[in-house]
Amino acid sequence: MQANMTETAALAKKFAHDEFARVIGVEMPSESDIIAYFVDRLRSMTWAHIEPNGAPSIRRLHDCVFVMPVARHGGGAPVIEAHLMVLPQAWHELPTYVVISEGGNTATRPETASRNAA
Repeated sequence: MQANMTETAALAKKFAHDEFARVIGVEMPSESDIIAYFVDRLRSMTWAHIEPNGAPSIRRLHDCVFVMPVARHGGGAPVIEAHLMVLPQAWHELPTYVVISEGGNTATRPETASRNAA
């Protein structure tokens, strides 16, 4: 499931409430608490050079939340977009590969994108 930050926080709270409560340090974490935690984690992550048409790598942001960095050009400068995904089953079993899309041509098909747990 891919969503914006608010929807991602709501899904993460639903699937990993106890884990976020423990990490954030509050009994009942709000969506804004989880969003602030996500933003802090994203800021602290180190991103390697990403090719605009290369196979995307997926990294664990926290628990069942993953981030897929995508290279873009914005305002004449290279920018990395962070696409967030909630994969509730991922913390039960750790697959080697995650299917991102069935589309694309053979040179840019991301269905063999390797997942690098952070």
